[in-house]
Amino acid sequence: MDLAVIAVPPHLVGERLAELQKQGAARVYTDVASVKADPIADAERLGCDLTSYVPGHPLAGRERSGPAAARAELFDGRAWALCPGTETGADALALVRELVSLCGAKAVTVGAAEHDAAVALVSHAPHVAASAVAASLNGGDDVALRLAGQGLRDVTRIAAGNPLLWQRILAGNALPVAEVLDRVAADLTAAASALRSGDPDGVTDLLRRGVDGQARIS
Repeated sequence: MDLAVIAVPPHLVGERLAELQKQGAARVYTDVASVKADPIADAERLGCDLTSYVPGHPLAGRERSGPAAARAELFDGRAWALCPGTETGADALALVRELVSLCGAKAVTVGAAEHDAAVALVSHAPHVAASAVAASLNGGDDVALRLAGQGLRDVTRIAAGNPLLWQRILAGNALPVAEVLDRVAADLTAAASALRSGDPDGVTDLLRRGVDGQARIS
């Protein structure tokens, strides 16, 4: 086999890579875990052959899992982070880039630490925030839920992800995620305080910054 793709939770990547390399399962190995620094450190600690390993992360997951949730166009035009190290072989990187291209995605080369900080901002913390909003719905009555529109569904969609998997992801990227959540929490606390004190203009800055931030990913 030319290429093996390791699709396990982040804390198991290094262990699985070591097993597969010991078996000689493939010439090149990559993974799709959404945290990179810890799996790479595990691979180093376990004595894995890092020349044949290209850490990867396609940013194209869904909130549903399993074969029934598969979509042929899932990766089309989506970013696929690759985090090669100094020991990564050129041939291995070329083969994984070919996989990314065949899937219709766009390879983005980035360092592991930079990747983890980035996904804390654009993926991991948003998942926690969406979960917090979705959790608040448990206190809503039937009237409120019948009035729920598409906007709420858009905001909370990713909260349907597997809690145990996300627990592992967040544990593997804990500090960067916590830093983003602290900033979000500070904004929300300030907004609540302004509204409670009868100062609706106090949330204007947050709303404007929200418009600017959303425009950057549109």
